[in-house]
Amino acid sequence: MANIIVVFPKIEDAKNIRNLLVRYGFSVSAVCTTGAQAISTADGLDGIVVCGYRFPDMLYSDLHEDLPSHFEMLLVASQKYLSECANQNIVTVSMPIKVHDLIDTLQMMADAIARRRRKRKAVP
Repeated sequence: MANIIVVFPKIEDAKNIRNLLVRYGFSVSAVCTTGAQAISTADGLDGIVVCGYRFPDMLYSDLHEDLPSHFEMLLVASQKYLSECANQNIVTVSMPIKVHDLIDTLQMMADAIARRRRKRKAVP
């Protein structure tokens, strides 16, 4: 299972997303409120960062640049902000969140990570 880090500026929002993901069978490695916390947590792991648009210390784009290359990002934001990141290789879900859209998108991303892991292990 992919390591999932949830990053939102309000801890209540981050915990609600974590609880939702756990209810649907995902394992959440960490809940963070700043980009720096997420970067620190991501060091040495691979997986998915589920995040909002803005944090107290940076924007999602700064976080995306500073994450290890083996991390993918799922940005949850309003349609206005989502249009800005169309060609940055970031997966998006628009707000207000539809639970099944979020879960299906996250499952698709987790499956892709699992396939990449199997390919890396299969290559001698």
